[in-house]
Amino acid sequence: MFAFIPFVTILIVISFFLIIRKRSAPRRFIHIGRKIHIGFISGYIALLCIGLVFAEIAEVKSRGDMPEKVNGNLLSIYFDQIIQKNGPVDSSFILDERQHTAGESLTIHHPHENATIYVERTKDQGIIKEIIYKPLLDINQYDFSESVKVAKPIWRNNELTIPEQPKNFIRYISYHDSAVMNQLTTARGAGYNGFSSGYQTMVVHLTVPENVDIHLDSTDYVTFIDK
Repeated sequence: MFAFIPFVTILIVISFFLIIRKRSAPRRFIHIGRKIHIGFISGYIALLCIGLVFAEIAEVKSRGDMPEKVNGNLLSIYFDQIIQKNGPVDSSFILDERQHTAGESLTIHHPHENATIYVERTKDQGIIKEIIYKPLLDINQYDFSESVKVAKPIWRNNELTIPEQPKNFIRYISYHDSAVMNQLTTARGAGYNGFSSGYQTMVVHLTVPENVDIHLDSTDYVTFIDK
């Protein structure tokens, strides 16, 4: 709102002087009467007050529910539970659990750097277990993970392919105390408190029988772990 006030002010001033000049055309000097002067000042003050109301008091409505506040470092919790396996995994991190019939071999195609794969060997035969952990998005300690679109791994003929992930557009509006209103109170705000964010790509945990040969296009982002 305040961005348009200078342009509106210039327009009002130009219009004001054009009107005065037209009325005073026969005269050599332009005389501004007391009433006109008071009216101009009053109008300008009213314009500033309207801008103040819209910029400082009016609340902007946003769509959707506000994400939950995270207690602690969400990335650290994610890393400890899923990668380090320190304690039980929070079910809210799990996107999907699937099982696949194991063949003689498994080929993993990972052309995009948008997922981390962990492969664990097991003596169980015939079944490949897959756990997909959702991508993690933490903005100012708010969990936006549910807003991230995900393309799950594709299985076809003993081949696993990590597809390209869809693009995401997330709008996040952060409110802070009014700088103008703080001047009228004894409790002053600290102003801008900074911005922090963290992102973890999708994690795929595979439990593969020991008798299945695994072939990789690339060893990047693929890790073999012990039980």
